[in-house]
Amino acid sequence: MYASICGTLSALLLACLTCFLGYRLLAVWMPALGFFIGFALGAQALQAVFGIGFLSTAASWITGLLAGIAMGLWCYLVPRAGFAVLAGSLGYGLGVGLMALFGLDFNLVTFLSGVAAAIATARITLHYKMQKYVSIVATSLAGAFAAVFALVLGMQDVPTQVTLENPLRFMLLDDPAWTVLFMLLAIAGSVFQLMINRHFTVDLPRTRL
Repeated sequence: MYASICGTLSALLLACLTCFLGYRLLAVWMPALGFFIGFALGAQALQAVFGIGFLSTAASWITGLLAGIAMGLWCYLVPRAGFAVLAGSLGYGLGVGLMALFGLDFNLVTFLSGVAAAIATARITLHYKMQKYVSIVATSLAGAFAAVFALVLGMQDVPTQVTLENPLRFMLLDDPAWTVLFMLLAIAGSVFQLMINRHFTVDLPRTRL
């Protein structure tokens, strides 16, 4: 019980830092964000292609770890590329999440649709030089999602595997209160970050090579 409480509180702290200070911390956290995005994308790719449960096999974990390390290393060596990764993750999450909310199971079509949305979002973001605002929205949404997800796992007696199979659909449809909390946190985080970063822009090096 003590370990569970400590784990939940630690996850909430990191989630809130991401939600309210994510853009300010990008210079430090970009490789870590790249790792988690790559890890999730790699594991979901295996899930989409072979129909196996998310992180239910050793192959899923290995693929996720390799993809995460590759993405994290890329974001570290080419920090500005992390803006495209963040924008892409926002597009992917919204695309897959919307399809899940409409009751569509996660499969290859859903995955490829999410990838297409990720590529489109990244290209639009870079073309119109919207990295700052897209990063603020992406980190606010990610932090809000992580906070609510940690609370769901910490406060409700649900199998972790069930939530990992389709976390967004489970989190938002299981109880309307979680949906409201998620939206409030995401909006509050975005507004707060826009206010404190009005005259601040993260200056990331083009490359560390």
